[in-house]
Amino acid sequence: MDTLQVFEIVGGTAIERPALANAAVRLATTRYPCLHPGWVHPNGVRWTHDSRQIVLFTISASYACSEMTKRPGSWHSLWMIGDVTSGLIDPDSVRVQSDNQPMQIPQDDAYSRL
Repeated sequence: MDTLQVFEIVGGTAIERPALANAAVRLATTRYPCLHPGWVHPNGVRWTHDSRQIVLFTISASYACSEMTKRPGSWHSLWMIGDVTSGLIDPDSVRVQSDNQPMQIPQDDAYSRL
């Protein structure tokens, strides 16, 4: 329950579709190389009105990029919108969650269609 799992019902059977969660992890670890992929947890925050996309938020442990992990650096949580069918993240939707701001879904253009 610590990361997003997306399922599709095919012939009465639930089939997991991990592409969207994997894309969110790849985006976070590409932007912040100090993050180990196993320590990035994308979470679904809400569906778009058409139920084809999900607003995602990535989290990691506060010590994920510390000296004790031998991967020093800094990172921030990311907001993004992902397409459930294709498993792709809309690159125009990626937003950095500021450390000094409360966690709140962005309200700019990419998120206005929610």
